Amino acid sequence: MPVRATNKSMNSKRDWKHQLAKTGGMLLLALLAIFSLQNLGMARIEFLVWSIEAPRGLIYVMLFLLGGLGGMLLRRRGCAKRSDADL
Repeated sequence: MPVRATNKSMNSKRDWKHQLAKTGGMLLLALLAIFSLQNLGMARIEFLVWSIEAPRGLIYVMLFLLGGLGGMLLRRRGCAKRSDADL
């Protein structure tokens, strides 16, 4: 006879994973703050007619977030294509 997980044990696993994700997020934010504070030197980015001058740390963080957003959008689009193929 298969052993079934009880709701209590499943909630416990879910809580543990949630706490781990929360702790990891806090650690990432702390590292991001330290990184930004260590890269206060100004940098200029020029693209076609646009130009921006900002602290290097801020530019790196913005590029990281844009890359993450692009990755999430592409992953969602890939999931939608896979679900359409199953039909």
